[in-house]
Amino acid sequence: MALDEHTGTPPAVTHEKLVAWRKLSEDVTAALAMGGDQGLDLLTSLMPEWCAAVEDVNAARETCVDLADKGRRDEALEWHADGFFDVADLLSTDRAGWDAWAEALITRNIAIPAMSHQLKEMTDRIHEDLVVQDISGRSLDDHVDDLRRNVLAKGHYGERLTVLEAIRELDPAGTIWKEMIEPIQQVRAGEIVADFHAAIRDDDFIVIHRLEREVAVTRWDNGVPGNVQDLTEACSSWRTVRDSRQQLSQAVSGLLERGTRLDRIMTDGGADRVEFNAALDAAKTERAGFLNIYQQMTSDVAVAGRVPEVAQRIASEGIKQSLKQSAKQVEDVLKSIDRAREYWKWLKRFRELESEIHAHAQKAPLEGGSWDEAKRLCDRWLEVSGDLLGKCRKLESASPIPAPACFQAEMGRFAGRKEEVTQRKRNVIAAERRALMLVIGGIATVVAIIFLLLIVAIARRS
Repeated sequence: MALDEHTGTPPAVTHEKLVAWRKLSEDVTAALAMGGDQGLDLLTSLMPEWCAAVEDVNAARETCVDLADKGRRDEALEWHADGFFDVADLLSTDRAGWDAWAEALITRNIAIPAMSHQLKEMTDRIHEDLVVQDISGRSLDDHVDDLRRNVLAKGHYGERLTVLEAIRELDPAGTIWKEMIEPIQQVRAGEIVADFHAAIRDDDFIVIHRLEREVAVTRWDNGVPGNVQDLTEACSSWRTVRDSRQQLSQAVSGLLERGTRLDRIMTDGGADRVEFNAALDAAKTERAGFLNIYQQMTSDVAVAGRVPEVAQRIASEGIKQSLKQSAKQVEDVLKSIDRAREYWKWLKRFRELESEIHAHAQKAPLEGGSWDEAKRLCDRWLEVSGDLLGKCRKLESASPIPAPACFQAEMGRFAGRKEEVTQRKRNVIAAERRALMLVIGGIATVVAIIFLLLIVAIARRS
């Protein structure tokens, strides 16, 4: 038995052959049920036909696998006469007690059928693959139908690639899809280039965005073609620059406003440190936002300029000129912020020294303690005060900004406290001297009295 060549290329199993196979399966079943030598004799007579039929089944299943490998799964399932897969299963040797029958047949040197289980599994998988669904709920069979309709209608190559990609996702082992995709991608790449040029000419950013998206989601087997990549990046940068112009204008306005406020506070001497610090932080934030937008737009303009048509459109829209004007507008403000940062650095140093002086002033020894302890504490306090005054002179000499009013006020208070401590030391020394004079005077009085008493005593004896 063999498949009829006239049934197609490759040959197909006909309905008549399925009828014969079904009859053969019934005869084999009857022989096995008969049992004994009579059943074995009948089975022996059926072996040549059964073996030939199984060989045909294996060949027919191999045809189905070959068609499926070429992406023609639906054809693979319909290539042979209706009912082929069910009847082919009837010719299987997977029957109860078959091992004993096979041993008896082999003893008689009778060839037994060799059904390919691998081919059966592969054909079973064809059925499973066709009903597997993607995330959208569509099966491989659905996508193959879409592909067939697109080809017959000579549809859009972009849509065809989308369908083929969906098919490849569900059937990654099918080499036919890769073979179909590569040449279509080449053709579509040429169409995308032409579509980009037309969209640039017409300022059609809806089409440009759609093309960018298509290029991004397509799995280019050999990488994105260079001209497609250049156009995609240039148009994306052009679109981004156009969308960023309003943001740049707002960033310039915000930066100018913050810079004006900062200048006013510095002109007033930065007396309100909290206000100054808040204004400086706000100005730095605005500057960072402006520079981010400006630098990104500058980079996008450079990328867009790689494609002459896009470069011409950018030039005609005055985008480069807008960037230059924006940079010129904020030039003074950026310098002002740098000055303010320097101003704040020195202001912090004044503030730290002011706090140190204030804390030292609070420790002034103005009362209590013995004379020696009081003099020691005053000397120590005045020594530290001298060091702090030295720091103040150095800071005022090095600072590019004048000492803040609050610092000067603290220095005035500190000078008063220093005078108080100095006076306290003088008072302690004066008190100590007065006490000493009193002691000396008292001793002198006692000595004088004793001397007079001695004189009186001597006079009486005389």
